[in-house]
Amino acid sequence: MASSKIKDLVSSSDSRGINTIIGHGTVVEGTLTVPHGIRVDGHLKGEVRSEGMLIVGEEGLIEADVKVKDATISGKIIGDVDADGKVHLKTQAVLRGKIKTRLLVVEEGAVFK
Repeated sequence: MASSKIKDLVSSSDSRGINTIIGHGTVVEGTLTVPHGIRVDGHLKGEVRSEGMLIVGEEGLIEADVKVKDATISGKIIGDVDADGKVHLKTQAVLRGKIKTRLLVVEEGAVFK
């Protein structure tokens, strides 16, 4: 079922669709700029810029400042998050940094410092 959800996100034609995936075990360093959404299940260091959705999977780690439209975080971000729309911190999420957003959802168990 998870693969069908990813397939739906990847095939979406709007700016919220996911067209970039950083897989588990992958390490990316530098500035990452994508015109659509991005999913991170690996390790990303540097800067992240996206006009779409950022999804950080449970195993995902971002050590970067992030500028996106929306973010759903299940993994860990060390850095500041600037989202035009919504930031959703899932139960197992850890965020250490500042958040600038219109709407913040923090589930019970999430860590925000």
